[in-house]
Amino acid sequence: MNHASKPKANSSNGIKFLETINIQINKLRLARFQTSLFIRDLFETAVVSVVTIFCLIMVTKLLAEGLGAERFGAYVLSRRVLSMIDPLVTLAMGVAVTRCIAMSRDEGTQTTYLGAGLLLGVLPAFLVLVVGWSLATPFAQLLFRDGIKYHALFIATLCLIVGYSFYVILYAYYRGIGKMWQANLWQASVIAIGPLVIAWLFARSGSVELIVFLMAGLLLCSMVPLVKLMLQARVFREKRAIFLIKIKDLGRYGLPRVPGSFAFGGLLAVGPLLAPYIGSLRDAGYLVASQSILRVVEGGTEAFGRAAFPWVTQVFSKGGKEALKDRVADLMSFILYVGLYGTIHLLIWSKPLTLTWLGREYIDAVLPVRVTLIALLPYLAFVTLRTIVDAVEVRAITTVSLFISLGVTVVVSLILSWSGLGSIGLAMGTTVGLIVLGSLVSAYVWKEFAIDRDDIFIWRCVITNAVFAVIGLILTFWLNRFYQGGALLGAGFIMEGSLFCFYLVSLRYLGVRWVMVLKRKMIGN
Repeated sequence: MNHASKPKANSSNGIKFLETINIQINKLRLARFQTSLFIRDLFETAVVSVVTIFCLIMVTKLLAEGLGAERFGAYVLSRRVLSMIDPLVTLAMGVAVTRCIAMSRDEGTQTTYLGAGLLLGVLPAFLVLVVGWSLATPFAQLLFRDGIKYHALFIATLCLIVGYSFYVILYAYYRGIGKMWQANLWQASVIAIGPLVIAWLFARSGSVELIVFLMAGLLLCSMVPLVKLMLQARVFREKRAIFLIKIKDLGRYGLPRVPGSFAFGGLLAVGPLLAPYIGSLRDAGYLVASQSILRVVEGGTEAFGRAAFPWVTQVFSKGGKEALKDRVADLMSFILYVGLYGTIHLLIWSKPLTLTWLGREYIDAVLPVRVTLIALLPYLAFVTLRTIVDAVEVRAITTVSLFISLGVTVVVSLILSWSGLGSIGLAMGTTVGLIVLGSLVSAYVWKEFAIDRDDIFIWRCVITNAVFAVIGLILTFWLNRFYQGGALLGAGFIMEGSLFCFYLVSLRYLGVRWVMVLKRKMIGN
């Protein structure tokens, strides 16, 4: 009996062993598949971000040339109003809906979160539309210093706010369920290519309100798939108790972030909103154009934030902060090295870039651009690390930092502008506020994730960038002797691209870890 049972036991053990191996292989395949999905989403989002950057540049250029300095200033002020009020009308549902849906596994639960997010994120926009429309003239007078002339533009801005709120919820839904290609398709359509077509067709019309109305209509197209999803899922027939629970979940995460998001929008809006009182609408245009440089450069890191937020949320829910520590350290090192390099070399090229982008008549915008560019590194630190903080913390951690930075911005802007510096003082106020903001958030992440100073190589970064700054200045001086205008920018683009490649190679030989990791990911060991 004993002899007969041994083969059976061995056979059973062998089957269990093979089953264990098969399970591990399937886990590896799943992990590999999930990694490939993240890399694919990251690549697609990066491409769309680049397209959005290009379209933003071209829209600004077309409208600056077609509308003239004053009407262009009115346009960018309208856009800045949208950026400032967006957190109040969407109640931070852009991140709340994404996070709650990403942490849900059931399709019905995800759709219920979408319905709850739609109520919280869109209804306030309609309330703003009704109230604003009834008081359009005094509000237009307050913002644009001419309530009659810009009455229609203010109403168009209200419609833009409603359309954008629909887009935010739709993008958050697709991002949460992992369909980044659909989210990217909508971004490319209504944020990038659509506005570019509108600017190309109507910039010479001189009608700012028509352009803003058309852009609002484009954003309102986001309402169509949302209504379709709601009707198909019959979300609003869900039990009231369940629906209220989802609203509370979203509110618990999103509402505490509203003051912080409003403070961030206010931080960037302080200069443009004060400019018509201290100077003119032209100055507001210069300030927003200088801030657009930050937004253009941010597009390079924005892809990471959009694609990584759901992924970081899931990794944190399984392994906590310890599972993210090394990647966060690499991210901070990346921000430091690339942000400092970008700041220095954009400052070197700021004048030809600004004049080629906006036109020779915008020569007065060069100095505000240079002052604002000083804040590039801390700005990138905030917008990138905020993704990590929001993914791992239910509490609105960055809110205090944002209000401190807003207060600093207001005080410094008023002191410097009233001391005779005018719009340059406003630009300096925004720069100081952004430096404070980036420093506070970086310090929090450094402490919470126990980042090791040796993982960052700060002094290597400073010395290496000083060397490449000298090289960049010498080469730029040499190019200016032979080229002008577009030819100068073309030659500069080739030169800077080559110089940046040499910069990365030098970092690889210096042993900077994120460069080594990037090399392994791209070409293997």
